[in-house]
Amino acid sequence: MKINILILLTISSIFFISCDKNMKRINPFDEGADRSEIDKICKQSEAECGYITANLNSIIFEIDCGECPTGYECSNNNCFADSSDSQSHEDADINTADTDNTDPTESSIPECSKSSDTPCYDPSSGLTWSKISSSEMDYIDATIFCEMNNYGGFTDWRLPNIDELKTLLTSATGSTPRSADCKVSETNDCLALGDCWTCSTCTEQGTQESGEISCLSWGTTYDDGRFSKLGDSTDLWSSSTLVYDTNTAWLVFFDDGSVASGNKTHHYYVRCVR
Repeated sequence: MKINILILLTISSIFFISCDKNMKRINPFDEGADRSEIDKICKQSEAECGYITANLNSIIFEIDCGECPTGYECSNNNCFADSSDSQSHEDADINTADTDNTDPTESSIPECSKSSDTPCYDPSSGLTWSKISSSEMDYIDATIFCEMNNYGGFTDWRLPNIDELKTLLTSATGSTPRSADCKVSETNDCLALGDCWTCSTCTEQGTQESGEISCLSWGTTYDDGRFSKLGDSTDLWSSSTLVYDTNTAWLVFFDDGSVASGNKTHHYYVRCVR
């Protein structure tokens, strides 16, 4: 087990935990708990669920790495789809001798919806989505976050490109979103702001300035997830970089249903894809 002592020192300075003299328990849902720091320690220990322990200056810290999604069970700090299956999900992708040979993205995880557990599978795009990150981060950290993630037992997570992220956009009324006509696309090699983005095609509510591509108004922001297939109301990173501006990446603002861009040093939330 590899535990970063500096992170543990940070954790121990943040939390005040009431327990016996030999054991201090760190629970991510305790008042004052820093979920992002706990995630870092669990990830370094390759723990998807359950409790792990760490010894610091003769004090044993017990850290809660959370629970598995519905349909999975925790064993040896890993989530398994079937209690009779001793393999982790990543092994099951390779060795299917004891399975029904069906695609685990279709058979083992729920279909994506505003209320579904994650990871979830979207049959309309063929993509599997992780849960949303617990904190905002810059572009580099977002890329690393997905590449290092083993959520749900899968190890091939990555930061979605703008085409993939756009598949999560919906309209508030359930009709085809305006963003369906947004030309911003890595697949079609259209990532320049002036050539590919306009307010009238890349926002759900925006009012375009006369004779300009920019928005006079972006519309109202909502926190009820109406513009997201997964119920998100936050801004999410894509991996796609703007042409002519390598310091900026494309985003989707799910609070108002807009395709937008942001400097890579800014902080936004993340959903990983596979």
